[in-house]
Amino acid sequence: MTPETAAAPQLLSNLPPGTSHWQWIFGIIVSSSFILYGLEAGWMSPMSIIFTSENSPVGYPLSNSAISWLASIVAFVAAFSVPIFAHLTDDYGRKWVLLFATLPQMASVLLRIFFPNIIILSIARALSGISASGVFVIVTVYLREISQHDIIAALGSLPVLMQNTGVFLIYLIGAYLDYFTVLWIMLVFPVSMIILLWQIPESPEFLVKEGLMDKAHDTVAFLRGLKPNDERVKADVEFLKRLEDQFAHLPKTNFYLIFKDKVWRRAFVLIFVLFTCHAWNGSMVIVAYASTILRSAEHGHLSFIRPELQCLCFPVVMITASLCFVFIAEKMGRRHLQAVAYIVTVIAFTVLGISLLLEDIYQSIDSPQWLHVLCMTATVAMYSGGIRPLPSIIITEMFSFKVRAKVMGVLTTYGWLVVSTQLFSYGFIVDVIGLPLTFLLYAVVNLIGMIFSLLLPETKGRTPEDIRNIFMHHNSPKN
Repeated sequence: MTPETAAAPQLLSNLPPGTSHWQWIFGIIVSSSFILYGLEAGWMSPMSIIFTSENSPVGYPLSNSAISWLASIVAFVAAFSVPIFAHLTDDYGRKWVLLFATLPQMASVLLRIFFPNIIILSIARALSGISASGVFVIVTVYLREISQHDIIAALGSLPVLMQNTGVFLIYLIGAYLDYFTVLWIMLVFPVSMIILLWQIPESPEFLVKEGLMDKAHDTVAFLRGLKPNDERVKADVEFLKRLEDQFAHLPKTNFYLIFKDKVWRRAFVLIFVLFTCHAWNGSMVIVAYASTILRSAEHGHLSFIRPELQCLCFPVVMITASLCFVFIAEKMGRRHLQAVAYIVTVIAFTVLGISLLLEDIYQSIDSPQWLHVLCMTATVAMYSGGIRPLPSIIITEMFSFKVRAKVMGVLTTYGWLVVSTQLFSYGFIVDVIGLPLTFLLYAVVNLIGMIFSLLLPETKGRTPEDIRNIFMHHNSPKN
């Protein structure tokens, strides 16, 4: 991903912006790619119960380690695919590479339908990881490049919303339908995405980068509901051309230079720790293993409701939280919102862990299962409404365009790797220390995240230069 891709606020003009309905339509189409990832992220929750049963489509019950492997391989493969898609996107454009990224997901579903064995399942989940990395790399860039300045934040919230919608759908159909029916329904989504993505335009910035100025004028005009010779269209394309010419002559920056700079090094270390806490905060474990976790405490006040149906409250809350985030983030600021999200998660995991621990000690028959569901719901809500989206936003505001793309690329790759280790190690950790202490461990991770959130300066409304000055003068982060 080039610096101009990560840095340039697109379609900026002081003139009236025109209409935005086509931007919304194409933004929704492109963001719907995140439904594919949401389906995969939540697929293991209902399927883990099926795979560990005597009626497993594999032919025998899978072990906890096999389930952990299938859950984690998506993130593991995605980590190593990020650099590939970053280069492909710059070389071949956003539209066609995103369309190409959908193909592995379609192949993944077909493999699971026709060859349900552990080896093919592993390959299929790996293919889903390739698609996921492409979606994460391309969609955010494309949305930024087609958006007018007054709807960038709104369109930018669509991926999280679509991802959570995918989780909700897989929880819903997984609760009622069998293994093969679920997969046939999942196949509809990548096929539909290929058809829809064929209709979207290439982003104006890539067209300018390739020197296709006439197409760039036509695309900007179409996206804004204007004529190609409109002054607003000309102003935007000229702006993009100036940025392209300016960034083309900038010296390249590597990580040696980043770490040599004391301010960049300190900022990177802080955000690195936050990415670690974000990836290991425990919410993805709940999303991936929700049914299994709830089934382990199936007796209690909610025992008349199947765990698979209880899980539906998680994506509903995640969708609501992601919608609320758009409005709250600009009012509260990044630093305090992130700290609040972490401390609520600390409380939720602590209560959940202690409750399960007391249940194990006293062998409670009438366990407060409603409390378990409430704590898990609070955790995924804080994840979707703060912990997940904020680190990436903070990076774009904290680092200048000279280093932003490299920092984002490295941390995205690192984040995928850490998520995969969390999902893979979950079963092992539970076997060694038990479910209650596992949740208490996640509480400690979130406590560290809360502390480091408060060590960061507030980035809302500040330029990278302002934040750099705060670090240089060792001002209090609250300033």
